[in-house]
Amino acid sequence: MQDAHRNSCDLNLTDITSHDLKLISDLLGSEYLKEATIPPSFPLTGLTWGAESRIFVNVVAEAHLPRQKEVVKEVHKPTKHKALHRGCVSVHHLPKYGGSLQVDETPEVFDKVNAPFLISTSTPFIFFSPELMETLGVPDKYDKFPVSVHGQKVLAHRTPEDSNFKNINILGMHFLSKYYMVGSFPDQTVTIYDTNPFDRLSVVREMKETEEQDNAIESSVVPNNNNNNNVNDNEFNHSQETVMRSRRRQW
Repeated sequence: MQDAHRNSCDLNLTDITSHDLKLISDLLGSEYLKEATIPPSFPLTGLTWGAESRIFVNVVAEAHLPRQKEVVKEVHKPTKHKALHRGCVSVHHLPKYGGSLQVDETPEVFDKVNAPFLISTSTPFIFFSPELMETLGVPDKYDKFPVSVHGQKVLAHRTPEDSNFKNINILGMHFLSKYYMVGSFPDQTVTIYDTNPFDRLSVVREMKETEEQDNAIESSVVPNNNNNNNVNDNEFNHSQETVMRSRRRQW
């Protein structure tokens, strides 16, 4: 049932391209789909992008599956002594006689990578694009697989082949339901907290109010020094003399 709902999920993301994802990664201060060398931490800062104000964050993604086996292609050696170029592979000083050469075509694979994800409240699922799956060494045969997204262990789905967000990573409500998101749309920024930021703000506000009350009480207390004591004593004696004179007149 869930898989049927997953396949029918269409987020209409025709305004986002692979080029946008690379620009977003740069703006968020990370290299697109490169190894994550810093552990995931909070708060997590994101941004809004494009005319539709799509919300993106950069997270540390990790797959909990055996890595995809290396792909090896057999290449026939030339019979003459010359260099062979196949993409980024260069082989020099080959033997004169025929044979075969094993060329490793495995893409660069990492245990943990920095990846831009679109935040969506219209789906509960987490989607990994084929490019992200390949970078993490996840075989194509998996439609869903266990992963860690910024330290949270969840189940991820491969983006549907027939969707218009095939190449976009999605963070749905299964991830967001564990955290607190605060947006500042005039600044085009979004922040995700792992603890309630409003509780923290209320505590700070309460501490500030208490401090102001203490300062007000301290400022209202008259300093206890000798000069003030003398003034108060003189005022008291003067008032007493005035009372005695009024009583004498009455008598």
